Amino acid sequence: SEVGSHGTLKLVHLFNYLQDAADEHATKLGVSAIQLRERGYAWVLYRVRVTVHRYPMWDETLYIRTWPFLFNNLYEMRNFEFTDRDNGDILSAATCWLMVDLKTGRPVRIDRTPFSDIMKGCDPVDNHLEGIADINQVHSELVFRVRAHDLDSNRHVNNSIYPEWAVETVPPWFISHGMEKDLDLLRPVEMEVNFLTAATYGDEVVCQTQHIDGEISHEFLHRIERSHDGKVLARLRSSWEKKPGIENS
Repeated sequence: SEVGSHGTLKLVHLFNYLQDAADEHATKLGVSAIQLRERGYAWVLYRVRVTVHRYPMWDETLYIRTWPFLFNNLYEMRNFEFTDRDNGDILSAATCWLMVDLKTGRPVRIDRTPFSDIMKGCDPVDNHLEGIADINQVHSELVFRVRAHDLDSNRHVNNSIYPEWAVETVPPWFISHGMEKDLDLLRPVEMEVNFLTAATYGDEVVCQTQHIDGEISHEFLHRIERSHDGKVLARLRSSWEKKPGIENS
């Protein structure tokens, strides 16, 4: 199911909707994943920042707007807005994509590819996506094995899986806010991800999490690395808030 125990859409599926909307629009522009692969290229998501204004309920209709902007011919910046039928804000996101040569595995300048003219004239977008600090303490960690279900069309772990791993690593005592009977009182409202290296089928990965210091801090840093070589796959930062209707204790 795409919804959780409280009847709202899970974070992992909001990330999936981002990717689906981006690919549908890219198809109309002639630069979808399939269209690029036919010419020897691929899109790679490099950075993303997602802000959830509210989690949509089961069976609620979402309206998604997305638009790209070519930044210095090196990146495709792409923004997203999710709204409800009354135009109320649900989610906003900023993303940064690299175009990669499949033969070399290296990023290329978009103006030196067959697709250089396609995105000219697109509206400017928010391009302020910074790097994420590495953790310096490990407060919790979990080990995951990459499943076939986790893979995308490039046979790499889908981008939405990394935030899911990070969320799973946040300690239950924090999510429950000290209330043992409910492990779902707090939820992530902002997630930033820097994707560094791809994981593939069968990899064992470790997600390590650090609670950022502060008595009322609701932020975590996360590092995901591959077990056998210690290669860092992604760094993440998550911010959490209480669900609506939950009073301060």
